Amino acid sequence: MITLQFLLNLCSYFITAGIVIFLLWFLYATIILYINYKKLAHIPGHFQYLFAPFRIPLLAPRIYLGNFEGIEKAFDEFSDGNGVLRMSFVRGNTVMIKNKQMLKEFFVTKQSSFEKPEFIYSMFEMFGQNVLSAPDVSDWKRHHKVAHPAFSIDNLQYMCEEAVECTDLLVDRWINSHSGKSFELKDDEIGEAMSTVTVEVLGRAGLKVSFGMFDREDSHAEEFKNAVNLLVSKGLLVQRFFGKNPFLYKWSQRLLGVDKAVSIVNRVLNNSIVDRKKELESDFGNFSKKDILSLLVKANAEEKTLTDMELKSNSLIFLLAGEETTSSSLQWVLYELAKHPEYQKRAREEINSVLPNKAKPNYETVQALPFTTGVILEALRLHPPVFSVAKQTVKNVKLGDYEIPKNTLVTVFIYGVNRSKEYWKDPEEYQPDRFMDMELRNKSQHDFTFLSFSMGQRKCIGFQFAQLEACMILVRLLQNFEFTLLNDESKEKVRAMKNVTIRPANLKLLIKPTK
Repeated sequence: MITLQFLLNLCSYFITAGIVIFLLWFLYATIILYINYKKLAHIPGHFQYLFAPFRIPLLAPRIYLGNFEGIEKAFDEFSDGNGVLRMSFVRGNTVMIKNKQMLKEFFVTKQSSFEKPEFIYSMFEMFGQNVLSAPDVSDWKRHHKVAHPAFSIDNLQYMCEEAVECTDLLVDRWINSHSGKSFELKDDEIGEAMSTVTVEVLGRAGLKVSFGMFDREDSHAEEFKNAVNLLVSKGLLVQRFFGKNPFLYKWSQRLLGVDKAVSIVNRVLNNSIVDRKKELESDFGNFSKKDILSLLVKANAEEKTLTDMELKSNSLIFLLAGEETTSSSLQWVLYELAKHPEYQKRAREEINSVLPNKAKPNYETVQALPFTTGVILEALRLHPPVFSVAKQTVKNVKLGDYEIPKNTLVTVFIYGVNRSKEYWKDPEEYQPDRFMDMELRNKSQHDFTFLSFSMGQRKCIGFQFAQLEACMILVRLLQNFEFTLLNDESKEKVRAMKNVTIRPANLKLLIKPTK
């Protein structure tokens, strides 16, 4: 017969055993951590035991997923002021850089000394290798050769048209839902609205499929949007931290519903690829579709370099990256414009002068809207969707004044570069006028001081797509609405939500239709 005392003794035994195991691991980890530290002790920095998806006292107190503030503080406290910081972990060493000369070596002159680490970028391989995850140059070139034609001028022009049409659907929804009166939206509602638009744009301009995001009766549309958002918010993290452990991977997928999300997106992409291939085979010479998937399938039919799984993997990455980065960027733009009504007014006046009577913008319009595009660029500078990129040394290499051994992780701290006092005047302030200087605008996107879309050979392939899409959506919103910040930021500060990408949290807006 099991007694209460027996259960208490059993619990005590397991607790004691757990403490002993932890202490033994901690001793072993401390020894390994010290060995790793000694390898790069010549580089100024600090240490912690783990890199984790969230803060863990003692083990991961400072550097964890999404905590760019912790990295910034570590630079201030432990760097020597040269824009380089070493962080030692049990897993190994990470060298973080934001020095312009080192960035040039990293991205250009010594780029062959680095490749994307499989243990990080495998998180993007839900359906196999793609242009983002390809570790070395040869694999990347194979994907890039097929993917590059998909982001042609034809596609960009087509995307702009679809972005305007999709935003008009959102405008109509907002006006009809609120009878043409002012209304308030909170952060989740703002995020959902921007996600709805960007997913529909990517469906049309990316896959030549309307997901029916604005059809309230279409449950499949909501299901697909939720699946995409779940893959971004949780699916990628499951891949990153549990991808190498089959038991934990499957268990966490089921627990978080990621397996169902993968199945939903997989079905849509499979059907789209099959349809495009059939259309292409039936009339290759007159095939004229301009969406990304059609151009991707056509380029691959000519090059014959990617498998169907790799086509699907690239399509998924374009979908996930395109939705998340543009949606989060638009939320930050609306926040900054609502916070600075003088800039919002100037942008609207510029738009109305170029596009009177709410005329629709297009691909050619962008050149006539320097302040509006500057508004977007300045938001991207202050709030880059991804705050760092990482590669691993494939051989011993010297960056700046520091020798870095093979198999060391080198991370570019995008957030720190974009806000550097060395490169930007008043770097913490939102000043879109800085991008009215066309020389600075062009220079900053080539001199390693503006890294929101990375830099070098492997710069984000869809950066023009993302900027143009954001511009089309913003123009249409400003033509139809005024945005006012409802947060009293002395009490209710809008903060950054830390995840794979950085979105605003606790944002509250009053939205008023324009006349």
